[in-house]
Amino acid sequence: MTRVAAARLLARHRAQVASGYVHMPGEPIWTPRAVVLYPTACVLAGVAAGLLGIGGGMIKGPLLLEMGLVPQAAAATSAFMIFFTSSSTTLQFLLLGALPADYAVLYGVLGFAAALLGGLAVRYAMRRNGGSAFIVFAIAVVLGVSTVLMMWVGVRDHLHAFSDHAPRSSASPPPAAAQAHSQSLLSSLDSLCMF
Repeated sequence: MTRVAAARLLARHRAQVASGYVHMPGEPIWTPRAVVLYPTACVLAGVAAGLLGIGGGMIKGPLLLEMGLVPQAAAATSAFMIFFTSSSTTLQFLLLGALPADYAVLYGVLGFAAALLGGLAVRYAMRRNGGSAFIVFAIAVVLGVSTVLMMWVGVRDHLHAFSDHAPRSSASPPPAAAQAHSQSLLSSLDSLCMF
């Protein structure tokens, strides 16, 4: 399927070049390099999302900006893709019984309301500032905060696993003191992750 789409995009690009078509700013140009590079990056983003638990939008948003899309189109396209992947995952968890239906409804309504409010806030900020740099900045902030939080959660989980399964030596503190120290460290990390 990707090969067919790539062939069609390349044929369209050749026809555009032959007719003297001038690409508009923010319009992707599908060169032979682009039809290989961008689908490969999207596959890697999907694999990373599945294996590491990161959002594919964390990779695809900046990738769309790199393709030359205007920030509004990049953010909208990324959100459109995320809608389908998150909806299918939620449905899968519901069908398997791993997600209570009341939680799904609650978080679905909250997510919809937050997205609506965020969209209105971005539209207001763009009208007020007269540019789309705000969207690029927002994507960068979300990526930065997500990276830091993922790091903290990973450190916390590894410390928790280490404290539960670490072998005790004669020089180590008594188990009760070690457990109290470990719990104190874990609660400090949890409070940092909850901002």
